[in-house]
Amino acid sequence: MVCGKVAVCQELDFFLTAKQLTYLCRKPFMKMMLSTGKVRSRIIYAALVSLTVISAAVYVHASLVSLILNSNITLELYQWFNLSIYSAIVYVSYMAIFFAMLLVVLLLKPLLPGKLKKTFSITSRKLLFAFSVICSLYLTVTIGVLGFKKEENRLSLLTNR
Repeated sequence: MVCGKVAVCQELDFFLTAKQLTYLCRKPFMKMMLSTGKVRSRIIYAALVSLTVISAAVYVHASLVSLILNSNITLELYQWFNLSIYSAIVYVSYMAIFFAMLLVVLLLKPLLPGKLKKTFSITSRKLLFAFSVICSLYLTVTIGVLGFKKEENRLSLLTNR
């Protein structure tokens, strides 16, 4: 089972590195896409950034479902004695991916109108609070529902029903 855990960590690491590189290369990318001043280039730019965020969200959900249902890693925080170092690694990895998603969302800043552009930054308390609430609600609901489903499947197997 350790091999599967290592593969998940390597996959998350690759995905996170790709997101970070996208953010680090943002200035030349934004300059290239937005320098023409055409509406079409802005639409393409917004579509590419949105597609990146959507693909990251799909990846996070698919990998989280697979990780919970197909491994022995426990992510339910109320099960103190079943938590391991792998649980902490998974939580840190997903937090990093969510943060990378936030950075990619911030690539849409040049497309926003004047006043909204000033308030839409990485240092905005409202944005960070809203984003962290959304991410924590998603993780809580997903881990809770899938953990319950996994436990239900395990118990039905034990009772042969």
